[in-house]
Amino acid sequence: MTYDHIVGIFDGYWYEAAAIYRQWAQNQYWVRKGKLFERNDQPQWFRDITYCHRIDTGSYTPTDARVRALDLNGRLTGPMLAQWYHWEDNSTVGGSGAYPPISTAQSGFLDAVITMLSNNIYVTPYVDPFVWDTSLASFASQALPYACKNPDGSVIKWSDTSWAIMDSGTDWWTNYVKQVVKNIVQNYYVPGIYLDQSGGIMAANFDPSHGNPLGFCENQVAQERNHLSEIINEARTVNPEVMFWGESNSEFAIDLLDAKLVHYNLYKNYLPLFPAVYHEYYPGYGRAQMLKDEFAGDPEPEMQAAWMWIMGYQVGRIWSSGIYSNPDNQEIFTYIDKLNILRSDANEYLVMGRMMRPPYIDPDSIPHMVAELDKGGPAVLPGILASMWRSPQGNLGLAMTNITGSAQTVSIKIDLNEYNFQNQTGYQLYDKMTDVLVASSSDRNFEFNLNIDSLDARVFEFSGATCEFPLLSDLDGDCEVNFYDFALLAETWLICTNPSDPNCIDLR
Repeated sequence: MTYDHIVGIFDGYWYEAAAIYRQWAQNQYWVRKGKLFERNDQPQWFRDITYCHRIDTGSYTPTDARVRALDLNGRLTGPMLAQWYHWEDNSTVGGSGAYPPISTAQSGFLDAVITMLSNNIYVTPYVDPFVWDTSLASFASQALPYACKNPDGSVIKWSDTSWAIMDSGTDWWTNYVKQVVKNIVQNYYVPGIYLDQSGGIMAANFDPSHGNPLGFCENQVAQERNHLSEIINEARTVNPEVMFWGESNSEFAIDLLDAKLVHYNLYKNYLPLFPAVYHEYYPGYGRAQMLKDEFAGDPEPEMQAAWMWIMGYQVGRIWSSGIYSNPDNQEIFTYIDKLNILRSDANEYLVMGRMMRPPYIDPDSIPHMVAELDKGGPAVLPGILASMWRSPQGNLGLAMTNITGSAQTVSIKIDLNEYNFQNQTGYQLYDKMTDVLVASSSDRNFEFNLNIDSLDARVFEFSGATCEFPLLSDLDGDCEVNFYDFALLAETWLICTNPSDPNCIDLR
């Protein structure tokens, strides 16, 4: 880490840990651009997209990709983000893209991009700014001096592949990648680039000829930030609004990359710590969205979509499998479309809002389902998911979804004091889409039952507003410290005649 730190054990609720970390994170340089609703440095389409589609033309043509994307776009409410793999000319492609990246596209790619853009499908080609295939003659003739090396001088490779990890701290490699990316933006009019694995540290380098400190060290953060900055700034000389993101990139890149691909949609013991800290600073989208059950009653496809949505992320990535018309897929499409529509209609919460402490749902009212996760194996999943949000305007929202095959009634408790909610004579909860009153209470410990249909999602909104920060002197709960609070304080002081009274405030 590039900062002083103390490692210890936190014993408590996960959201409290996230809140403690958030207090520190909000003072770091990577959030200096401010919250999304305060900024105007991203085009509107980027904030409006509701889901992500994965295209891979390693086994079919760009024309096929265009047809499939338009088909999917007709089934779901967009706009759509389309992340495109194997878009390059096949002569030097290896793995999930060209290693090294190149800027020559397959025949038909440009026509597909133009058609898709005219239909609110925003194509973002895959570019890996880190690796070079050592099996290519060009590696020895061009890239070898700039690859990361072990202490014995051998080339460091990505996992068990033949791909050398290049050193982002070398000018040669940075200049190579930034020219490739600039050419892609200039030649193919793409509105965004997916820089795989960027915004992170891939390997240590022990080659002294690179001129940088050796091994894993804090200087690598500065090197990666410079590497990204040069790539992005060069591309924006062509299109100032071109967007960039990486896969589960580190927080030190939040002010450079515009969004993140969430590394995996589901795994065991998954807690949404990152969105609890950074959601209103940094958007994201899912990695792999299944369409088909792996066994009868498999809840994983619905859970993948629900989990992304409930965390305020875009649903995705829906892979270009060509099976969209399969009748077996229509139920999941209908469900995903509900999530997409609500993401748009409740964007002040699910796009621009701050994730708050989750509501308490009586465990006995939550059905559970067994799944076989791609990451982690057998798991028990909740059939009901919910999250709480604070909008930029201070309103409090509740998002909830039911992924089971039947309607459910759940018992919910929400302590409005935990959300710095204004004092009122009464409290009401409305369905945001219909304005129908669903619950009311005179008590700030808001308790109610809620009915939610099978494969349904809803967003609710409390009447009233929250305070952004708890104000200890705000005795009347109006989110302001003013004369009335001091009047209440004085009244308490004046009537406090018994020092042993637990309500006594000693002002001496």
